[in-house]
Amino acid sequence: MGSDIQELIDACRICQIHQRDNVKQTIVPKETPSLPFQRVASDLFHFKGKDYILIVNSYSGFFDFKELSELSSQIMIAKLKEWYAVHGVPRVLESDNGPQYSSGEFQKFAKNWDFDHNTSSPCFSRANGLAERYVQTAKTILKKCAEDESDVQLALLHARNTPRSFGLPAPSERLMGKLLRTNLPTTDENFQPKVISGVPEALYEQWKLQKQYADRGALEPNIYQPGEPVLLQHQHTKTWRPVTVMQCVDGRR
Repeated sequence: MGSDIQELIDACRICQIHQRDNVKQTIVPKETPSLPFQRVASDLFHFKGKDYILIVNSYSGFFDFKELSELSSQIMIAKLKEWYAVHGVPRVLESDNGPQYSSGEFQKFAKNWDFDHNTSSPCFSRANGLAERYVQTAKTILKKCAEDESDVQLALLHARNTPRSFGLPAPSERLMGKLLRTNLPTTDENFQPKVISGVPEALYEQWKLQKQYADRGALEPNIYQPGEPVLLQHQHTKTWRPVTVMQCVDGRR
């Protein structure tokens, strides 16, 4: 009787349209960066009536954000060029599929400045998780500085000088090989440039721990073949509709 009920539900069109969300899938690993400013992530965010662009370096955790006078590709590209002129051109820039990042003007910018532009899956912001996480950090800094009327840039400077967990040095040390001078007292020895080793290994151990927690309750995705009939969930209405697989992109998702 149980199998008959299951078959009845599977054949019910209304039940298929309004079925539950899929169980979350396991995280697909990204290559651990081996050099500073090798892979960066960027995102736009809004805070108290103003728009900002953020960039974060995957290797060092060094991040920055700037206010935008308008939400256009031209203005956004100008800010990215300022960062590139200081830190060098990254090999890979990761972003979401926002219109400013997906425009023809931005594609031309990526080609002329010789970097790869990888976008996250549509309607899946977790794929741009590095930038998403630091957007929250940036908003926290802006909120705290606004409430006590303190200097945002000084708060950013202290954040870049603060060591992270998992035995990772401060973002400034990982990016520049030294701490940056602030208004806090310290010795000149801390400003001496030095070679920071073991960062890729520490990042990999950090990623393994994060994946262990993130994959709790997750399942490996099914592998579908071209021509196979499946159900696809609409991202806004959360209802399901029958579709056909056209192409397998990378064999994992």
